[in-house]
Amino acid sequence: MDITKVVYTEIIKGVAKSVYETGGILGESKGIVSYVELDTGIERHGMKKCYYSPNTQKLNKCISVWGEYDINFCEIFHSHLGEIVGYCQKAICVI
Repeated sequence: MDITKVVYTEIIKGVAKSVYETGGILGESKGIVSYVELDTGIERHGMKKCYYSPNTQKLNKCISVWGEYDINFCEIFHSHLGEIVGYCQKAICVI
């Protein structure tokens, strides 16, 4: 499956300007990933945010809207945090 340069760039820029452990979903139409919905996730129980917990309410709403336009949800992605002597570091890669 191919991904448009616009979507790829939006993912990289969106993750780079956000805190670590952010992500989103990808949508495809006609075999090409042409849609992205970025998500900063949600914080759970006041815990330090060193993991990605998707905002499922937001993302499910987006998937429903996409369905009305024949856009298929195809993937979820998120950035990873790095560990340097036990401390969280800014996002260093995207899965």
